Order: sequence, then C-alpha cells, then structure tokens
Amino acid sequence: DGALQGVKTQAESMGLDTIRLEMARDLAVLDEKDVMRLRSWVGEKGVVSGWVSLSEMAFKKRDRRQVVRVIATDSTWRKAEQLKLDSGRFLVPIDLTKKSRVCVVGHKVAVQLGVMVGDQVQVGQMAYQVVGVLSHREEMASGPTSLAAIDFDQTVIVP
Repeated sequence: DGALQGVKTQAESMGLDTIRLEMARDLAVLDEKDVMRLRSWVGEKGVVSGWVSLSEMAFKKRDRRQVVRVIATDSTWRKAEQLKLDSGRFLVPIDLTKKSRVCVVGHKVAVQLGVMVGDQVQVGQMAYQVVGVLSHREEMASGPTSLAAIDFDQTVIVP
C-alpha cells in the first residue's frame, strides 16, 4: 500500500493524467491489483498503464531475422503512449486474458522484414500471429526513464 499511495501522491502533486508503470520482472513493488486500484482512482480523467521490457529477442519471419526490443503490456498502453496503427489492431483485453500468441509490430520491423497483419512470426522461441503494425513514430527525446529510450519502430509488443 505504501508504493501505491506514493504513486497517487506524486500524480496528484503533478496534475498528471497518464501514469506509466514500468514493471520489473523480478521485483514487484506494485502488483496487478495495485494497477487496477490506480485505474479505479484515475477513472475517466486519464490512463494508467504498465509494461515490462522482455529484453531484446530474435524476431523471425520465415528466413528473415532481426533483433528487436520486446515489450509486454495490455490494451491500455496504446492510449497511454498515443500509438497509432498503419494496419490491423492493437492488443485487446481478451489477448491478455487468454494469453494469446499475438503481437503488434513496429513500423521499421514490418517494412524491413515484409511483415503484414495475419503473418505468422517467431519472437524468441515462440510463434505469434501479427495483429497490428504501428505507424512510424520518432524516437522519444531522452529522459530519466527507460521508456524514453524506446524506438517504437523497432519494437514488438505482446500481451
């Protein structure tokens, strides 16, 4: 409850309408229940979204291969990051619930490897179906968080 209260206090003091939580894989300061409570607290005023960087992994379509950054998140992240799509869809709640093997591919990855919605690809050792391709987006300016270093064009997003 201390970490949750700390996030609420910081958000109120800065007048934030979006809270992005980078979840550590090995250290769970805020858990899923905390995220849900934050979403309830924020309500319609804004967005609360969490994500986990799964590191860089091999991304393959048939015989073409590239190393990409893989991020696990849920359907709320699109709104929090204001991501747009060239084609297909973003993750939806049922993808997370069913642990669907679907992914959204960054613009450069899609262009360089010829990836389209509906394609079967391999992320690390797992097979996924591409459900969306992100629109081109400039890299975020450098900042104090690892989120600032994300090149969304070179990223693959999974539930």
